[in-house]
Amino acid sequence: MRIVIPFLVFFASYCLQAQPPIQWQKAYGGTGFEQASKIIQTTDGGYLICGGSGTADGDITVNQVLVDFWAIRTDASGTILWQRSVGGSGVDFGIAARQTSDNGFLILGFSYSSDGDMQIDAHAQVDVFLFKLTESGNISWQKTFGSSGDDFIYGFEQTIDGGYILAGDTGGADGNVNSPNKGSQDCWFLKLDATGEILWSKTYGGFDFERVYSVKPTVDGGYIAAGYTRSNDGDVSGNHGGTDIWVLKLDTLGELQWKTCYGSTDNDIAFDIQTTTDSGYLVTGFHDMANGDVSDSLGARDCWLFKIDASGTILWQKTLGGTGIDEGKQIRQTADGGYLSCPDIG
Repeated sequence: MRIVIPFLVFFASYCLQAQPPIQWQKAYGGTGFEQASKIIQTTDGGYLICGGSGTADGDITVNQVLVDFWAIRTDASGTILWQRSVGGSGVDFGIAARQTSDNGFLILGFSYSSDGDMQIDAHAQVDVFLFKLTESGNISWQKTFGSSGDDFIYGFEQTIDGGYILAGDTGGADGNVNSPNKGSQDCWFLKLDATGEILWSKTYGGFDFERVYSVKPTVDGGYIAAGYTRSNDGDVSGNHGGTDIWVLKLDTLGELQWKTCYGSTDNDIAFDIQTTTDSGYLVTGFHDMANGDVSDSLGARDCWLFKIDASGTILWQKTLGGTGIDEGKQIRQTADGGYLSCPDIG
């Protein structure tokens, strides 16, 4: 099964209401399983695609056993410039990528292997892996992070010092997790230097389940993060009921400066947070009910967008959607001071 990547591009002569023409489309892969999870445009106009592969033929040169991490670098027309396959005898899968300041790439994923290319710091059944690739696709360094529990990273960014901030959740209290586990899964933050070495590791949470989906560096050298919590104890207070959006502000060493729950008595989850030019923050995700902090409801599940100031106070909020299931997955501030939201519509 091949990865098929269609690119839909608007030409200037077409109005926004017209059906955009396909400029080109490509299929990448071999005779087995391939799946893409993330594609980013690179600074030279090309693309980097990451995911997993289960074969060693066609466009794929190496396969360890089951599913390997696979990255493809293409030019602007989709022609493969290079590809990289890395893994062990288990399932190893890339879920996200960033282009770094040196025009290389940082690839994030998860690993169920402890052999092959993954014989580095294996801790449990599920570990986080991180690969730094050069511009030409060679491995600069590779790391796995985790504990004896299940460990996941969803948000990661390069920081101004050339290092990286990672955030997700962990179920352990050993290995690379050096804080006591407070419950089922705790929010987990890792600060790395430019070579992937851990500078600090922090966990926050309560007795139930916490997860961070998005983390961003802030102008004061700290970090802002958003996800969700089901707790109302430990580091968590003010839960409205069910699952609340949880926003955490950390200082440069990962210590909590403030944390706030946002939501209703039903389920509320944040998928993205962004800094704004006025030192505030934009949060997007979803809500399932209109009470508590939520002022409007349009359907079964609505996209929820809200703006908070530097101390976490809500300045305004918007509910977007229809009668079905709608979720906000990404939010950006635009050059004119407005905001662009990317929804997920069911």
